Amino acid sequence: MSTRKNTGEALVSIATAPNEPIARMWAEILKDEGIHCLITGTDLMSALYVPAVSQYEIRVLASQAEKARAILASLREE
Repeated sequence: MSTRKNTGEALVSIATAPNEPIARMWAEILKDEGIHCLITGTDLMSALYVPAVSQYEIRVLASQAEKARAILASLREE
């Protein structure tokens, strides 16, 4: 696990995944490209009861947002 000093840079939402497996897949792809991200969203227990509203946001540092959006956009094109 890498350690980072808090830079104070804001995290921004770059995408919303429809479910946890897709969110984790996107996060892995971004990680492979050197972009660390945070997944926020519905917890598993809530998703079991109301799956239609289960969404997961992918958040990255503001300075990496443009690159991360481009990477995810290229996935949608494929």
